[in-house]
Amino acid sequence: MNGIKNIRSKFGISQQQVAEWLGVSRSIVANYEREARSLPTAAVWQLARLEITLANLQNAKMEKATKYATQPAAMERQ
Repeated sequence: MNGIKNIRSKFGISQQQVAEWLGVSRSIVANYEREARSLPTAAVWQLARLEITLANLQNAKMEKATKYATQPAAMERQ
């Protein structure tokens, strides 16, 4: 399924990591990506939660990096 591959590419995670999140084997994730096997509805919801979780973590890291990148400049002005 292209959705899984897109999520993996976007966040730099492996098929194995997705498989662990879904509680299935890596080969099943590969079959989903190739559309050799249908993705169960429950797995779709789990993937949505995974994508939201990863996006939130990515945003938190960006906010933290931005905060620390601008902090020394603010201190120099005082």
